[in-house]
Amino acid sequence: MATGRLAASRPSSGAFTAIYTVPGGKDAIVNIRVGVTSGSVESSICLAITSTNVNPTVVDYLYCDYVLYSGSEPLNETGIPLTAGNTIWIKPATNTVNCHVYGVETASLG
Repeated sequence: MATGRLAASRPSSGAFTAIYTVPGGKDAIVNIRVGVTSGSVESSICLAITSTNVNPTVVDYLYCDYVLYSGSEPLNETGIPLTAGNTIWIKPATNTVNCHVYGVETASLG
């Protein structure tokens, strides 16, 4: 059972990057934290969750064109239940965004 930080990334701008995929036979409860690095310019992001490891479409978006500002509070999404194969994706407008996924993986109940 994995706990704590499950993934961390500083994705490239302009394209969706898979940040975390729940392993087969597991369920997870995750918290997602996205922020602009200190001293950087603002950046907009799209954040999505898909049921499989395929590029997201508009129906998968949690946020799109959400603007993050340097020095302000990061975006925090907490308590998100996921099942095996669910994938978290992010697409930042700049190369100044960090994304962290924290949580708990457990044996699947389904």
